[in-house]
Amino acid sequence: MEIERKFLLKKLPPNLEKFESYEIKQWYISKIPVIRVRKSGEDYYLTVKSQGHVSRIEHELKLDKTEFENLVKISATHPIEKRRYLIPIHNDLTAELDVFHSEPYKNLKMVEVEFKSEEEAKEFYPPEWFGSEVSFDPQYKNAVMALDKKDSN
Repeated sequence: MEIERKFLLKKLPPNLEKFESYEIKQWYISKIPVIRVRKSGEDYYLTVKSQGHVSRIEHELKLDKTEFENLVKISATHPIEKRRYLIPIHNDLTAELDVFHSEPYKNLKMVEVEFKSEEEAKEFYPPEWFGSEVSFDPQYKNAVMALDKKDSN
């Protein structure tokens, strides 16, 4: 089960370059259910997610490079490319800050926080550098962004 809340950014946290980060490139095969293939650093994954907003069922399978390349060929989208920063925040949580590189979302900045329970997610108070919450806004789901981008090309 994936339990997460998603926010736009009010401002970048200080000293962003000191946090661990890595490049992500991902394609989508389907929006319902979400079926995604992702290259994260030197690792490859296939992920299936159920519908939902804050809580969704998620299954992830590690792939080898050949499996990944074959799945990318049948994807329904161009890639979404972003750099993810892992930023420790209060209550032993981690903010996953994504800075997008691919058009038309270049320089979009979103941050997600994953939780152990729905109760923990409800009680979460975001740091002051977080902006508006977009957890329930479908236009900020990466699958929607990728498929909308494909339709506009």
